[in-house]
Amino acid sequence: LSHHVSSMLVAAAQDIGIDEAFTDEIDLFGDPLVQKMVGAFGVVIVVLLAANALLGQMDGAIRNVLGDFEQAMRTRYASRWIEIEEELEGLGIDSETESPERTEALM
Repeated sequence: LSHHVSSMLVAAAQDIGIDEAFTDEIDLFGDPLVQKMVGAFGVVIVVLLAANALLGQMDGAIRNVLGDFEQAMRTRYASRWIEIEEELEGLGIDSETESPERTEALM
């Protein structure tokens, strides 16, 4: 019992104030695993954004090629183009609108 009391007295003598008792900080980014996870997430986001930009450019290039194709067919191969337009209209695809169905049919 005296040992227990003396250890409490020593602990009380070394006691720190309440203001200093809760100064521990949580450092999430100090953990290497968390750093790797955040880095991997950032890389995935950058790759997805790049893929989205690339697909947008590819869609634009396809539209340009199809526009050039239609223009060339109308000017150089008018009789054949009339047949193609009739086929598109037979499929219910308007020749003036740019729709995915029209793009697929022309390809």
